[in-house]
Amino acid sequence: MSQADIDETETSSLPWPSLSDRVFVKAPPFSGAWVANRADERLFRMIKGFQESGDLLVSESEAEPRRAQNLVYPAVFAYRQCLKLHLKYLLVEFGPWAGEAPDFRHARSESALVEM
Repeated sequence: MSQADIDETETSSLPWPSLSDRVFVKAPPFSGAWVANRADERLFRMIKGFQESGDLLVSESEAEPRRAQNLVYPAVFAYRQCLKLHLKYLLVEFGPWAGEAPDFRHARSESALVEM
């Protein structure tokens, strides 16, 4: 990490938490952060959200080249998540036609998926 990065982090205007701040707030199941009521809409919003966040990170990297090194991995992660969710959508939508019922209850490692 360069000295400029350290200086930028130290001079950040982020507020420090206080003892009275609550990090986690108890909420009833399926409420709180849920923006969309239907699962298909949630999936659509997640796909679009990760795609747009990747686009924003790339735009910021182009506008501020000195920040590109810090933003490349988050941008790649956002695009990767977008692609992963697109693939899940295809499995949900067209898997039953091919006799493949999606089962997302048991997470598989990505290396196991590559070996298939």
